[in-house]
Amino acid sequence: MKPHERMVRLLPLPAKQAVKAVRHGVDPALVAVYRRRSGDTRPLPPSRLRARAGSPGASQFRDGGRQTADEIERVLASSGRTLGEFERVLDWGCGAGRVLTQLLERGAPGTIFHGCDVDAEAVAWALQHHPSARFAVSGTLPPLPFEGVQFDLVYSISILTHLDEAQQLAWLAALARVTAPGGLTLLSVHGEHAFEQFRSGRVVSNTRQCAERMAVHGSLAAEGFIHEPYVRTAGNARDFPGVDPTFGLAFHSREYIDRTWGEHFEVVEVVPRAIAGFQDVVVARRR
Repeated sequence: MKPHERMVRLLPLPAKQAVKAVRHGVDPALVAVYRRRSGDTRPLPPSRLRARAGSPGASQFRDGGRQTADEIERVLASSGRTLGEFERVLDWGCGAGRVLTQLLERGAPGTIFHGCDVDAEAVAWALQHHPSARFAVSGTLPPLPFEGVQFDLVYSISILTHLDEAQQLAWLAALARVTAPGGLTLLSVHGEHAFEQFRSGRVVSNTRQCAERMAVHGSLAAEGFIHEPYVRTAGNARDFPGVDPTFGLAFHSREYIDRTWGEHFEVVEVVPRAIAGFQDVVVARRR
């Protein structure tokens, strides 16, 4: 985490909201500068939608999506697979399509890409600007909005990193139902490295209060699964569209994943720090 990002997250919520308001206000000018310098004319969601994906800057959003797409392809390669092998792909928690649109450009001509998210505004933007993919709004709890569709590849970035245990278990069952037998899932989680970064305070979550709660935890291996909800106020409600009030930070030990995911998936491997050098990726196969 960059020093200025850490400083902003430690600000009192009113001050933090003021910083965000200024950033959103000057965004059109910053995007114009980005487009002149980069020559990138592709659709770019507004800053409020980019910020919900953790990438508020124009170049940060585009570069981050490309980097994550690269990382997904590397994880697939470690399992002896390539993106072009899959015919139906689901991005669970797609937002405005930060990663999905990058993979869409790399998939085989016949591959059908689907995306879903609880953020109806982000999905509406993606539907309007990326008609070659299929987007839908999902609820905070199952079912998924793809009745009768089965995917041979399902991936998710930074969703299980935020849900409480009850929601996690419900969604794992739902994802298994829409994954074709033998199909592959790539699901990012906060593992031991991310846990120690948050617990030590080297990385700060959405508020100082949440950071203080993280500091009291001991070993992730001992607890197995840890969840701490974010601090929610009227001032930051727009940052959490469509999500459950328990939305926060979640951490998984490897032993916990092996023990609890086995009902629905065969855990093939857990690739440490596969996403941005921070999140682990669980590679699992539908039983």
